[in-house]
Amino acid sequence: MRAMCVIKALFPQAKITIDPFHLVQLMNRSMNKYRITIMNKLKTDPPDNRKKW
Repeated sequence: MRAMCVIKALFPQAKITIDPFHLVQLMNRSMNKYRITIMNKLKTDPPDNRKKW
């Protein structure tokens, strides 16, 4: 949050934009991390629950 204040102080005329590529990349990495967590949990479950994945 402080970085935004510094950026606004240094570049008062700059427009803050959202980069769609990096936003999608962040979402994909988050979903992948969550998916791996779920798969690792299911690996340690009993054999009946392993069939879920």
